[in-house]
Amino acid sequence: MAPTLERPCFALTKRVLGSVGIVCLLLLGGSFPARAESTVEIPKKLNLALRNVGINLTGDWTFSRKGVYPGNRDDEIDTVIRDGFHHVVFIVSVDEFFNLNCGEMVESCLNQNIVKLRINLIAYQIRELSQKYADVGFVISAKSDAYVGGINAPVHYQTVIYKALEERKEIQAAYINLWTRIAELTADIPTDTLAFNLMNEPEWHTFAGGLPAARDVWLDLAETMIDKIREITPNRIVIVEGIDKAIAFWPQGKTPDTILKPLNRSGVFYAFHFYDPFDWTHQKTMAAHPLEPWMKKMVSIELKAFVAYAKNYNIPVLLTEIGVWGPYFENGAQKSGATAQARAEWARILADALLPNGIGLTWWGLHQNNTPYVSFIQGENTRAIQPKLVRDDLLWKALRLHPRAD
Repeated sequence: MAPTLERPCFALTKRVLGSVGIVCLLLLGGSFPARAESTVEIPKKLNLALRNVGINLTGDWTFSRKGVYPGNRDDEIDTVIRDGFHHVVFIVSVDEFFNLNCGEMVESCLNQNIVKLRINLIAYQIRELSQKYADVGFVISAKSDAYVGGINAPVHYQTVIYKALEERKEIQAAYINLWTRIAELTADIPTDTLAFNLMNEPEWHTFAGGLPAARDVWLDLAETMIDKIREITPNRIVIVEGIDKAIAFWPQGKTPDTILKPLNRSGVFYAFHFYDPFDWTHQKTMAAHPLEPWMKKMVSIELKAFVAYAKNYNIPVLLTEIGVWGPYFENGAQKSGATAQARAEWARILADALLPNGIGLTWWGLHQNNTPYVSFIQGENTRAIQPKLVRDDLLWKALRLHPRAD
């Protein structure tokens, strides 16, 4: 029989110390039973979609920092699906969802009306698109975008919301409540159509106990969110990313195990981000630098670790962010980004190493400098990058993307 946990505590088993002790966090009051979950099988349609190539949509994320909220246009989503992407990820800015001046009043830490407005709009799009494209998988992914020190901070490595979540029990409780509310607002969307990514790029890199200890705290929090979601939708599939922004190899020395371990839950995809070699994939101050032999070798070696991780634990693995800045030209001269040929070569290495092993890839991201489409202007988070969506045919071939027939 499952034990009963009396609030104000929830179970945070000290995995890294091998202890069965409980770390108590003041949450909401009352009590609830620890959930004895039955096995959650990943539906065939969603499994196939997520193990293939998808795209991150950023219209519900970085545009919101500019004080406008255009969201992701229906025609653009329709285009990326028709262009062959198998899964579509709605990256949602969580910054406006939280009130950090709420003190210890958990109920006032989450802006319920804004959550309802944003998620209802996305849920409507998913319902409409899933009727038109029955084989496509959709994901709602939560991501912060407001950085400590502001947008011009020298190093964008910690966000205001994530920092508060790591430090304040009431924000952790509010984050759990956020996913409970998202689950309620999307409960009618079939589990073979929609998955949840609990947090894009969890941080925890400043945690006093180091990365392994931070990883285990994050995983216990993730298990609690999964349980709350499945109280509403028992078979909802969930994606959990590793800590330290889900980057296993940058900076060097981290392995997949360092930042992410399997949970005591089924129906979970385990996710990482991959941009190695970072300076090459993000060529802002240089242009057309070749993909050198040592770079190809390093990428191939690192990708083997993801394959080994998936096979060792017999779990589904995703790279929920990959990407390379493509070529940007001014007056006929390339000013930034890799060449189209080199970018396609990098993408082919990933596709050849991971897709046959059932590890899906999600390109970052539409309306970003590393858009998979042709860039018409250099700049971040603007539709001017793509006033129209023009495919990069070399990249499409490398990623094994096949546009749908008319």
